[in-house]
Amino acid sequence: TMVHLVTLLEALPVQETADAIAELQANDLRIGAVVVNRANVGFLPDAARADAAKGTVDVEQVRKGLDKAGITLSEDDFAGLITETIEHSARLEAQDVSAADLAEVDAARMYLPALAEGVDLGGLYELAGILSEQGVR
Repeated sequence: TMVHLVTLLEALPVQETADAIAELQANDLRIGAVVVNRANVGFLPDAARADAAKGTVDVEQVRKGLDKAGITLSEDDFAGLITETIEHSARLEAQDVSAADLAEVDAARMYLPALAEGVDLGGLYELAGILSEQGVR
């Protein structure tokens, strides 16, 4: 028998997972894998993401990129895009810190992404495929 745990890459869930593993092992229970659920993916280069997480975004470069792609946004939508970029980058930075903390735990890890459309039957098949690629049979 093995115990598998599921966590999020957030400070409290990672700490609770580490505590649970320690307690389970102290009671001679074997740990299987830790499934990291809703792991977000970043699309910005590391340096740009780090800057954005600190609130620094080259708005003129973003405007030029949108113009080049033929995308026109209202001022409110553009401001929302910049705000979302900053907030998302900050979440990813915090997720990276939690991932480093989780790496200290002696257990195999598997990762499942956040599904933008939510979980439905198709999403379950997608998640099952991702777990299969990571060795789940």
